[in-house]
Amino acid sequence: MKGNNPVRARYYHDKSGRFVDEFTVCYPGVRLTPFITTYPNATLSIHPQAPDGVFQHGFQQGSPIDGFGRRATDYKHLGVRVSWHELPTDVQKALMEEAMA
Repeated sequence: MKGNNPVRARYYHDKSGRFVDEFTVCYPGVRLTPFITTYPNATLSIHPQAPDGVFQHGFQQGSPIDGFGRRATDYKHLGVRVSWHELPTDVQKALMEEAMA
């Protein structure tokens, strides 16, 4: 996979140091029915594949947890929006392996 964002998603980094899952990934919505769309997301630690690492998934119906990131206030609770290239190598690796599965 080539490009600036090989895993089609938006990424956030909570640099506060208060949480183990400091990276949040917001995936595009998935239409379940003509009236219901669900928005998958994931949270990861800096070393998600380590024995004590975190890589957990969730979803929200109706709207993404970052409000599409139109305004900084839409995703302030997630941290700072970052690009694929700003993610740690271990986070990129975990996301790529999941995408290829």
